[in-house]
Amino acid sequence: MLLFSQPVLGRASELAFLKEPNDVIAVRDRPLMLDCQVEGEGPISVMWRHNGVPVPTGPKASVLTNGTLLIKSFQKRKESNETDAGEYDCAAQNHYGMLISRKARVQLASLPKFHTHPESKSVDEGGVAR
Repeated sequence: MLLFSQPVLGRASELAFLKEPNDVIAVRDRPLMLDCQVEGEGPISVMWRHNGVPVPTGPKASVLTNGTLLIKSFQKRKESNETDAGEYDCAAQNHYGMLISRKARVQLASLPKFHTHPESKSVDEGGVAR
């Protein structure tokens, strides 16, 4: 969770999103950033959730001062079924109330699998393989 000690981008008492997270396709082992910029009277705390569960901050993920979530190395492990893919949302809160963002769907970029594999063919010189 991140606490802002002073007003964030304005002096409004009610919270309002300036940027909400968007659907994105992430690349394995690369950083991923999801926006969550809020305006309102501080202090404002921002908490991120992945599939409804709070995202712990630490060596794997952090919340930047503007509320953006940074996942340092996007992962999806087949053997353990752990994945950073899924739905993310952010919750911003000050002493006036709480605001929850839209859900952003994060998918892993992948190449499609071949349905038919290439086969060796013999053709005459100058011929066409089909």
